[in-house]
Amino acid sequence: MITKELVAHVTGTAVGSSAVSLTVNGTAVTLGSGGAFTTDVAITEGANTLTIVATNAAGLSVTATRHVVRDTQAPALGWSAPADSAITTASTINVAGTITDATATTLTVNGAAVAVDATTKAYQSAVPLATDGSASITLVATDAAGNTTTTTRTVTRDATAPVITVLAPDSGGVTQAATIPVSGSVSDLTRSTLTVNGTTLVLAADGGFNGIVALTPGANTLSFIATDAAGNHTQVDRPLVRDNDAPAVAMASPSDQVLVKTTTVTVRGTITDASTVTATLNGVSLVIAADRSYQSTIALSEGVNTITLVATDAAGNAATVVRSVTLDTTAPVLA
Repeated sequence: MITKELVAHVTGTAVGSSAVSLTVNGTAVTLGSGGAFTTDVAITEGANTLTIVATNAAGLSVTATRHVVRDTQAPALGWSAPADSAITTASTINVAGTITDATATTLTVNGAAVAVDATTKAYQSAVPLATDGSASITLVATDAAGNTTTTTRTVTRDATAPVITVLAPDSGGVTQAATIPVSGSVSDLTRSTLTVNGTTLVLAADGGFNGIVALTPGANTLSFIATDAAGNHTQVDRPLVRDNDAPAVAMASPSDQVLVKTTTVTVRGTITDASTVTATLNGVSLVIAADRSYQSTIALSEGVNTITLVATDAAGNAATVVRSVTLDTTAPVLA
């Protein structure tokens, strides 16, 4: 018998052909009608032995022994996995540990019975995590005396990658600067970290971020990588160009300081740059073809004409080419 009570309740009958007397652990117990007896015997923590001796008038006796264990200590519940506040991507989580007690114990995990090894006292169970979010795991260990220990831990399933919102810079941007400001936010169920081209940016409590990232001349890709506490990660790339060079303007025609007799002249050549270029010819927008060539005819006035081509790239770098063309439509005069 196992109990957590202070006393063991002893009951039974003792009958004989002559008068019978009874002791329980040496203490006399009065017999009632039909030899019935009942008494409470104080017991101590741990194993106890109850010795019941019945003796008749002739001095003949019989002895009965009962073993009682008093256990008032709740089971010591060891919980090795998972840690409290653990985070996982999995749809199940392993629960494991050991239980120590003076008597046999049973265990439930979230209300479901889990076997406890009789030798090692170890237990193990897979607890399902159906959806992303927080989940409670409650263990209840109960020993043979009815003492219980209850422990609860909270775990989080996060199988969803963070969401990165990049507010700046815009994709495909062009700049002259050696650095560029970046800003945006990261949202996730669990705490995340963020790097941009390998440099860690601090995330505010609301997930917002701001920072400055260095650029190299030419094409650049800003790689934003967010990783949450479960190991899920997301990458967002922003291509952009650092352009510190003015457009290269080649004007094949007309030559500088040329003298012509026609009232129009064709201006043609090519403009190349790392980014998109706009151009004006004497203040009028000039069309640049897909192969970077341009051609336009302009009217000339008698005398010296100045032709000015200004090419400006997307970063704001500008190049200017000037040609002087003289129109002479007056024939020589012979005197």
